[in-house]
Amino acid sequence: MLSEEKCFEEAFTLARKALSIGEVPVGCVLVYENVIIGRGHNRVNFYKNACRHAEMEAFDEAFLWCKANCHSFNDVFLKTTLFVTCEPCMMCAALICKMKLKRVVYGCPNDRFGGFGSVLDVKETFGHTFPSEIVANYRKDESVKLLQIFYESGAINKVIMDNEAVLNSVPEKDVLQCVSAMQDPDHRCMNPPSPLITKRDRRPSLCERAAMGPVHHGRVRYFCRERGHGYITPLDHQGGEDIFVHISDVEGDYAPHDGDEVTYKLCPIPPKFEKMQAVHVVLRNLVPGVKHERWDQPISHPCHAADSTHP
Repeated sequence: MLSEEKCFEEAFTLARKALSIGEVPVGCVLVYENVIIGRGHNRVNFYKNACRHAEMEAFDEAFLWCKANCHSFNDVFLKTTLFVTCEPCMMCAALICKMKLKRVVYGCPNDRFGGFGSVLDVKETFGHTFPSEIVANYRKDESVKLLQIFYESGAINKVIMDNEAVLNSVPEKDVLQCVSAMQDPDHRCMNPPSPLITKRDRRPSLCERAAMGPVHHGRVRYFCRERGHGYITPLDHQGGEDIFVHISDVEGDYAPHDGDEVTYKLCPIPPKFEKMQAVHVVLRNLVPGVKHERWDQPISHPCHAADSTHP
């Protein structure tokens, strides 16, 4: 059974992940009936989009979970608790109220943009009845220290020496990566490597360029977990050639299915760099009526040789 401590520790893990890539260290998880259905951390800099807060990322994954498991998100959210390391901003608080979440547990107050009382009480001001319970200041000191590491990078050594708990909770390599990223004038932060095994070793410079590139939209034409690759049909422009995608470049908990809508970025394929492939692939809209498999589940639909024919 998932305890509140375990759920919040998962949120801290995501916050440290954000810290390691130069994002504001806030992590969030959504828990429904002892199952984490959504995870997220800040990706504002990565997407160059001020709306990509940890809560928004977690909600996106939760919506995918509901579709993949044939559940109504309206019913699920009524029994869902949100754990986040910092008080949600007014934008995220409004979404939480609108989605009628059962409960919210957050770490430190957000004195600049807090939407649950620090700056504005969205629930009270607009007469919302949800969330029915809000728990504040859960592991507050640890949340504050993570934010201090980010905002006071010039005094980061002093912060760590003053609080040994931070040194234990934040891996040294993550702290060093964060400092390096914030000292980079171009702020060229890379997405953390995929946990999926791959034999391809793409050059870091190509990954950096891809991470800084525009976000494209497409639809999965074909994807095979057995072979570890597939193709995406671009939706940004008609008549374009299908884009190759490797299994290691698909983010999230679910394997793509033919017809799913995705966002992605483009990276040239070595050694000739004549063609492009999709990286940082994120499922955005699952094809209806199809049960999607998680990566940790066995493959239920083996691929056929004819399926992989590329036009």
